[in-house]
Amino acid sequence: MQQEDKKALKYHSEGRPGKIEVIPTKPLRNHEEIALAYTPGAIIPAKEISDDVWNAYKYTNKGNLVAVISNGSKISDSGNLGAAAVKPLLEGRSMLFKIYADIDAFDIEIAEENSDKLVEIIHSMAGTFGAIELSNIEAKQSYFIKQQLCKLLDIPIIDDNMCGKAVCCAAAIMNATEFACKEIKELKVVLSSNDEAISSTLSIIGIKHENIVTLGENKEQSLSTADVFIGLSQKDITESDITAMPHDPIVILLSGAVGRIDFEKARLLRPDAIFSTCSADAPNLINEAIAFPYIFRAALDTLAGTINENMLLAATTAIAMLARRPVPASLKRKQEKELSYNREYILPLPSDRRLATEVTVAVAKAAIESGTARHHISDWEHYCDTLLSRLEREYSFHREIFAHHRSSHKLHSRYTRAMPSIISY
Repeated sequence: MQQEDKKALKYHSEGRPGKIEVIPTKPLRNHEEIALAYTPGAIIPAKEISDDVWNAYKYTNKGNLVAVISNGSKISDSGNLGAAAVKPLLEGRSMLFKIYADIDAFDIEIAEENSDKLVEIIHSMAGTFGAIELSNIEAKQSYFIKQQLCKLLDIPIIDDNMCGKAVCCAAAIMNATEFACKEIKELKVVLSSNDEAISSTLSIIGIKHENIVTLGENKEQSLSTADVFIGLSQKDITESDITAMPHDPIVILLSGAVGRIDFEKARLLRPDAIFSTCSADAPNLINEAIAFPYIFRAALDTLAGTINENMLLAATTAIAMLARRPVPASLKRKQEKELSYNREYILPLPSDRRLATEVTVAVAKAAIESGTARHHISDWEHYCDTLLSRLEREYSFHREIFAHHRSSHKLHSRYTRAMPSIISY
């Protein structure tokens, strides 16, 4: 077993196994509070919700709760490993939801291969949640499930690729074209394998649908006219293949392509290329955490019925525009001498806290303007303050975890304070 593998296993198993837990948000110190929390106290809001289902957003955690659901049918390049095996990935995604956007997320692993049955199961439990994310499900199956659930439910249903890597790719391309001196509407894009989420999102930013193709058997011919190559699978492509691309190619290597192409060698062969990868050691890091937590935060806060193209475009544009702005010194890591908009900095880092306001506000406004929002935010300054408050609370909380090794009662002190409510915006 390699050292990195051992490190990963230790990370997941050390202390309390896994990566997430459930903590109460209300005090439970005496008999009176027990009665308020459970019975007879909980019966009162139950009746209010029975009279008006929207009261669930007022009296329960529904409005801040996302279900991250999978059957494990597509776990990265490992294929179908099953429902039990996908749990570590869903827990990780739940962590990102919480840390970056203060969203509570439940990971739900369903041992079911039949798409119709999956729709039935998810539909039956949907009342618990304010939104649903389909994750690590085979692409065609995920698309079918999403389409069916959108017909049945009035909460946002979206797959992890669409609100994660697809938005990141689109934002990277949006900025890379400026340095490549190319027009978005004229770009020709080649994907190493078919990916409906990425294709759809690239169309949203203005790339013609007919100009987005999948790598054919004749690689040189496919790449010879490609302005953009997106590697997302284990297709047999090497760094030398990239030499066939026109001037200033935009090359995006996602997790499935990592290891198949030697990034450093490819950069030597094509010094004019603009690279973006999912490797933290390389420039222009593709990290889904710069997108999906904030898209969902906005969808929940506006009580959006869906996450539509307008919202995805708003997220993509906000991410791209943030990379063009000067990075405050306080946001730079010690080893980073310079972070300014250039060929090796076309995406903001996940640690950039400005994402919490810039992306969330842009998506929330798009939800309202496109008509899918059922709650309209009027005081945007107050909303931004609330977002920053959420972010600081989570960052502080997790700093305490590392400092106190989860042994101090201080870890739970944040829950004695009032939590922000969407109805106050």
